Amino acid sequence: MAMSVPFLFFDVGGTLLRTARPVGELYGEIARHYGVKADAGLLDAAFRKVLREQRTREPGLRSADDRAWWRHVVALTWEGVGRPEGFPTADYFEELYAAYARPDQWRLFPDVLPALERAADKGWPLGVFSNWDVRLRGLLHGLGLAEYFEAIAISSEIGAEKPQRLAFERAGQLAGRSERELILIGDDPEIDLRGAREAGWLDCRLRGEGGDLGRILEEIESQYCR
Repeated sequence: MAMSVPFLFFDVGGTLLRTARPVGELYGEIARHYGVKADAGLLDAAFRKVLREQRTREPGLRSADDRAWWRHVVALTWEGVGRPEGFPTADYFEELYAAYARPDQWRLFPDVLPALERAADKGWPLGVFSNWDVRLRGLLHGLGLAEYFEAIAISSEIGAEKPQRLAFERAGQLAGRSERELILIGDDPEIDLRGAREAGWLDCRLRGEGGDLGRILEEIESQYCR
């Protein structure tokens, strides 16, 4: 007898898509709109350092707070490279924030659409589970992904983020499934893998460097959809 098909959640950043170019390049490009020149490599390094440090933020932030959080990240990034006196921080942030809401600033990994098509053809229930903000819904539509997903669990909307157990519980509620019917496909061993295991989910598969989504789906089908 065939097993019930588990609900497959996909992480987004690093699993389905990436930035179209290094973050520092866009930071620097928009800065030039305000007459400021800065090294893209230094901006990129400063951003990554700040992002690592700020991931310790308090859980359960509202969507409005996510915007404030990003404003803080941008400010700290510029402090890291030496923000010029009189830099128009507010206007700069608004332009940058809007830019990252546009699909043209993101790229799908080449295997994403074939993998989603395959899963859809098999009738598998799919969802998105991501530590992201309210801009994600627009991106999913703009990139042609929204149609594949029955449930979209975004940290800023569900009031918790991976690897918190509460985030996994709320994602499961959106899918209408129990823990042992849920699988996460992600890329982070701490946020995705550890979080899913501690929440009691059926499985979590990591994409990893060069990992192929098609192969991951084959493994899931072989193990859980016999």
